[in-house]
Amino acid sequence: MVHVDWRPPAPGRHVLGELLARLDAHASTIARANAEGLRRMLGANPVLVDVQPAGQVIAELGERVLLHAGPPIDWKRMCGPMRGAVAGAIVFEGWASDLDAAARLAAAGGVRFHPNHHFDAVGPMTGITTGSMPVMVVENRAAGIDAGNRAYCMINEGLGKVMRFGANDAEVLARLAWLRDLFGPLLGAAAFTWLGDTLARATEYWRALLGVLILAIVLVFPMGIGGALGRLLRPRGSR
Repeated sequence: MVHVDWRPPAPGRHVLGELLARLDAHASTIARANAEGLRRMLGANPVLVDVQPAGQVIAELGERVLLHAGPPIDWKRMCGPMRGAVAGAIVFEGWASDLDAAARLAAAGGVRFHPNHHFDAVGPMTGITTGSMPVMVVENRAAGIDAGNRAYCMINEGLGKVMRFGANDAEVLARLAWLRDLFGPLLGAAAFTWLGDTLARATEYWRALLGVLILAIVLVFPMGIGGALGRLLRPRGSR
């Protein structure tokens, strides 16, 4: 007798079991596609080339268009954190005056939703991307298939209360405004181009070091460098 760790696929769920059986009929095709995807990822040479407002590099990201993580989904099927992030993004863009009005606008079909990956973008958790949010522009510098293609990702907000987890209060929106107005433009400036070149010459781990530096700035100055300096320069009695 041989003991095996096995259980029926999709136990008790007949429809799901049928879907899995259909997929199994295409197992070899799926395996080849996965292998090709892995080959392209490992063969790529991603380089941070710029930081721009998402609407300037994603042509389809127009007025009242919002990108999100995951597959296509409408407002009524979104989970709580995604709804919270969507409402916060609507207020951030000025499409509604407050969160309640933002929720009503989304529920009424006043915002068009699309997955990030339909437009070569990615985003963690809720993955919300709107036109004025700054995105990192990453270009594939490897030769061969997809050479020169670009992808886009929102700048990490840091830890704690953040929009990617569904938070949407004034502190969250203020941090996004700082990323948009100060940190994003600085990150896209020549200083970071120079820094990337310098680190690339110094170590093969330059991308990791640059990422740590970006995250450290966001964590140390959650309200922005300008906000921190303003607080230091403010008269002591008014702090």
